[in-house]
Amino acid sequence: MDRPQSLPNSSRPPAAASPTALGPSERWLSRVVLALILLAVAIRVPLIVNAPPGMDEVSHLHSTWAVAHGQVPYKDFWQMHPPLLYYLMAPVFAIMGEDLRIIYVARGIMLLCIILILLQLYRIARACFDPLTGLLAACLLSYLLLWWRSSYEIRADLPQTLLILVGLWRFMQAWERRSRSDFLAAGALLGVASWLLIKTLFPLLGLTLVFVLSTGLRRSRAALRENLTNLFLFLGAFAI
Repeated sequence: MDRPQSLPNSSRPPAAASPTALGPSERWLSRVVLALILLAVAIRVPLIVNAPPGMDEVSHLHSTWAVAHGQVPYKDFWQMHPPLLYYLMAPVFAIMGEDLRIIYVARGIMLLCIILILLQLYRIARACFDPLTGLLAACLLSYLLLWWRSSYEIRADLPQTLLILVGLWRFMQAWERRSRSDFLAAGALLGVASWLLIKTLFPLLGLTLVFVLSTGLRRSRAALRENLTNLFLFLGAFAI
């Protein structure tokens, strides 16, 4: 019996392409964009030491020093911002004492927040679109001039932005899985972010509108009841 001959390369069926596989040009572009992101982070490193302290930074450090020495915001000293940043930074004063180099340590913590913000933004954009879009989103944010100065100074905006993005990610997971625990987590994360800056109310309003618009599209009482329940869980966790 003749043995079956193998098909020539030209006759073989082509392998199915992976839907997430990147072509050569996209892989090259991804490397370039990643290099630009790393450059944007690297540029901020010398600014931690060389940039002069801003007025807001001095105010935040003084409030942190006061909290570290047992003073209570709004009772023992005036401050226009919510107090969470000062309580989070107080252990740094407890460890370092009254050392001017604390500004470098505090700015280093802010740089860590920047890196985590870019990673979380990449994660969200990748889930919504693809890895290249995730890299492009992180690259655009890292070079946004409006965000440039505030992204190496000591500001509550950075940990607030990180908490909002993590909360948005949990909200996306909750909406996809209809998970009540994720809705609670998303609301709680935004609630904690509001202890850093009241501007958290803007993303809270946006996510609440998602529920409102979705409620208008519900066709059954059971679906409407589920949507309203998840809304109350989300807002209740934020309020608590």
